Amino acid sequence: MMDSLPLLVIHHDSSVAPYEQLKEQLRRVIASGSMRAGEKLPPVRQFARDLGLAPNTVVRAYRELKEEGWIELSVGKRARVVSVPPVLPLEERQQRLSEAVRELLISTQQLGISLEELYAEIEHQVQSYNPSARK
Repeated sequence: MMDSLPLLVIHHDSSVAPYEQLKEQLRRVIASGSMRAGEKLPPVRQFARDLGLAPNTVVRAYRELKEEGWIELSVGKRARVVSVPPVLPLEERQQRLSEAVRELLISTQQLGISLEELYAEIEHQVQSYNPSARK
């Protein structure tokens, strides 16, 4: 797999289709800035082999990411991250934020972390977060 691409995991026992899992994980990697504009995604066959997927599953995820404006596809060339990723509609951003916060609260409860500790960690992360430093 590519050096800049974080570990992606496909849960074959999930109710979410493998292409959807791959698409969502790649979308998050691109949106987070972990992959920069113009950066190449792994070749379809290699990526499929690395993730234990059929090549058509990777092709479908790539095709849908292209349709959503996240990557560029050209015949005979590898998929690349677009220079300006799309901005999600407000409703979808709010829904995703709500889901992420809900998951965070569940995790903190399972870990026995107090709300005060959670707030302190969020404050620390916000202060140290600098997305332009990743580019």
